[in-house]
Amino acid sequence: MRTLRSTLAALTALGLCAHASLAWAEDAQDRAPKAGVTACIQPLGKYSKKLLKASARGVTYLYGFEVRVLRARPMPKEVYYPKRKRWRADRILDWLDAEIYPGSECTMVLAFTSHDISTTTDEKEDWGILGLAQVGGRVGVVSTYRTRRGLKRPHTRLRRTVKVFNHEVGHILGIPHVPGDACLMSSAEGSVLTTDLQTGLLCEPTRRRGISYAVFCLKK
Repeated sequence: MRTLRSTLAALTALGLCAHASLAWAEDAQDRAPKAGVTACIQPLGKYSKKLLKASARGVTYLYGFEVRVLRARPMPKEVYYPKRKRWRADRILDWLDAEIYPGSECTMVLAFTSHDISTTTDEKEDWGILGLAQVGGRVGVVSTYRTRRGLKRPHTRLRRTVKVFNHEVGHILGIPHVPGDACLMSSAEGSVLTTDLQTGLLCEPTRRRGISYAVFCLKK
């Protein structure tokens, strides 16, 4: 019964993403770049193959992008933060930008891991996060480490992970955080629980802004 419920929940989540991808295609079909957009996923260290596959499907359903999974690599030693036994997300972005993106033929590269990642905020020197990406950039990172916290039905790790991954893709497309709990691009505010309030869909005006950026800027 648990397996059946999990399957139905996953299909429901992917159905929502499929609906959004149709809206994206209708707006962008006459303006899509000829070469297309390829979102590459870079597995780092320990990771869930199941959640990675779900994230890949989620990107295609929501944005219509081709997804390519790169060869898995160990976590780079230089991004480790021994004081907190975490991995610095900002350093991961720098590493991706210098070591993985060049020559990859990817439009964007997002690292995927189950290790705990962190960054510096205005209030905290080292703050644990779900993901980080350059707004209008080309690299990002997503961690599934915190997706188990406070988990209650009907929410699942799969749903949370897909939302976080698509959220970071949105940042790479040039979309900042927006107000409103339901929008995919709303801020997590330091808690995975806020993702449970999101529909998993881009909302206006973030959808149009993301389309515009993908079409005119990503293939520069």
